Amino acid sequence: MAEYEFHKLCMMFPPCTDAELRELQNDIANNGLRTPITLHEGKILDGRNRAIACENVGIEPRYKNYTGDDPLGFVVSKNICRRHLSESQRSMVAAEISAYRPSNAPAVTQRSAAESLNVSECSVRDAVRVRENASPETVEAIKRGDKTIHAAVKEMKQSQLNADDPSPIETDNEIKIKSLRRSILKNIKKVKEDMASLFLITGWSDAYKEIHKAVHDAIYED
Repeated sequence: MAEYEFHKLCMMFPPCTDAELRELQNDIANNGLRTPITLHEGKILDGRNRAIACENVGIEPRYKNYTGDDPLGFVVSKNICRRHLSESQRSMVAAEISAYRPSNAPAVTQRSAAESLNVSECSVRDAVRVRENASPETVEAIKRGDKTIHAAVKEMKQSQLNADDPSPIETDNEIKIKSLRRSILKNIKKVKEDMASLFLITGWSDAYKEIHKAVHDAIYED
């Protein structure tokens, strides 16, 4: 039986569960390999689980070579259609895709990776932080579907708090909220300064009318 290594692109997706593998083995044992395994650059691009199942039941797999020009898109399409992955699993795959640097194609942005895996860009950014800062065991647990990215981020933040780390991990939404708070505070300070100047120029009564008009215009302007 021929042996091929797994291509790095197919390794971005988690393997099937033990129960799914047993079901696949039974199907192949009873009906043979229905879909050939796809090779690219002399390695398995699509069909890792089928290759393992064939080896376990002693059936020689059939192979075909990939002939397209977008192997990454091919792998994503095949796995998204075939697999039932959680949002955290898809976000972790998107994080790995955004970190992938192909030699003959432009890198994939986090936004594009998020769209291709049907997850939010915020979730991908959190997955990138987990991938870069959490333990390998945590990353693998997310890939298997045993842990969520939210839980991993929470654990990382708690761990850093326990270690008195001055720079805790923040989610993308937390970063945005802080930025909005700073922007609002800055604008409020400017409004207070303008109100004080207006009171000095027009007096309290006219200043109140001008402020009321400014608030009305700000709310209902196109």
